[in-house]
Amino acid sequence: MGIPKIIETDRLILRAIKERDSEALFEIWSHPEVIKFMNISAMETIEDARSMILILEALTEKKAGFRWTIMLKDSSRIIGTCGFNYLDEYNKRTEIGYELAREQWGKGLMREALLWILQIITEEMGYNRIEAKVMPENKNSIRLLEKLGFYFEGILRQHEYTKDIYQDVAMYSKLKEEGLY
Repeated sequence: MGIPKIIETDRLILRAIKERDSEALFEIWSHPEVIKFMNISAMETIEDARSMILILEALTEKKAGFRWTIMLKDSSRIIGTCGFNYLDEYNKRTEIGYELAREQWGKGLMREALLWILQIITEEMGYNRIEAKVMPENKNSIRLLEKLGFYFEGILRQHEYTKDIYQDVAMYSKLKEEGLY
C-alpha cells in the first residue's frame, strides 16, 4: 500500500503538496511565529517557497519522504503542511514534520491531520517507529506530541545547524504497538 495523495478528515483535506501551492505556503512560511521553531529561515519571496516545494516533491519522487498540503474542507484554504521528512523502508521508521498558519493554532486541526497520517504509516504501511524532533522551547508542539502519545527520549545536543547556530532538539517517538493515542 502506498501513501494516499488525498486524505479527507472531518474538517480537513490533505493533498500531496504541489508547486501551485507556492503563494499560499509563502504566506505561512514567511510568518516569524510559524517558522520560529522550524529549521528554515523565514521565506522572503514566493520563489523561496517554490524552491522548498520542489525539494519536497523530489523526496516524494525518490520515495524518501512525503508532504501534504493541509486545507480547510469548508473553504479549500491552505493552512499548513504535514508529512514524513524521511521514509526508512528497511527499518520501518519515519520522522513527521508539520506546521500550521498562526491563526489556526489551538483549534485541534494539526492533531486531526496527524492522527490520519499516523494511522496510514502504522496500520496501512506497517511502519514501526515514528519520530519527531522539536526544539525544546516549542511548548505547543511538545504538548501536541504528548497528546498523540509520543514518548520523550531525550535532547540531541546541538543536533541541527539552523539560523546560523547549532541548536538542541528534543527527540520524541511513538511505536506502532502503542496505538494511535
